[in-house]
Amino acid sequence: MKTLRVKLKGILTISSMILGLAAFMVAVYNFVTVKEEPKDPNEYGDQRSPWLELSFQQSKRYVKLDRVDIHKTYKDGPHYLIGVNLSSDPFRILIPQKSDGDALMITPWVDNTIFNQIKRGMKVFEVPYLCKGCGLAKARYGPFELTVSKEAVNYFIDTRLGTVDGTHNISISGFAARAQDAEPVTIGDNLYMVAFMDINNDGIVNHAEYEFYKITLD
Repeated sequence: MKTLRVKLKGILTISSMILGLAAFMVAVYNFVTVKEEPKDPNEYGDQRSPWLELSFQQSKRYVKLDRVDIHKTYKDGPHYLIGVNLSSDPFRILIPQKSDGDALMITPWVDNTIFNQIKRGMKVFEVPYLCKGCGLAKARYGPFELTVSKEAVNYFIDTRLGTVDGTHNISISGFAARAQDAEPVTIGDNLYMVAFMDINNDGIVNHAEYEFYKITLD
């Protein structure tokens, strides 16, 4: 009987040691897992802007969008200034397809004066940088440079939109000044950008068809 008790005690001791070792291994695993860099490429989820549903992707991750400030307020909702932090690496602009004839227009500039040149109710071609003949010719396929100019617009249509499975996927290599502009441009750490899409194709600037961005270049 005494021998049996000793054996049982030994078995219980070994079992306790195994359980303790297992608990230690779980703790180590959890510690390492927490400390590791997140591997999910969609770390921030599908971050989309409030009206055009634009999102930015860099290094295969969605870029977090920040609503920096309310630039204008209308009866049908606020117009946010959307903050985007980008590195010098290439990036992508994604937007859900609205129709077969989508055209996305993007104008970056060195200050926010371009925000005051576009207003709801204007004819599209009355906006100085959206005028007839202001569209910059781009190659049929990307990646593209976004030209920084208040006298022109980066115009994406057809193959330039890179549409895949109902989402426009525009590959951008970086920003560049335009030599022929009357005002010399120095690209600094901050750029201000207007994105516009004539969703209903009526030739009029409507509230939910344009957005303001502040791009911070790290």
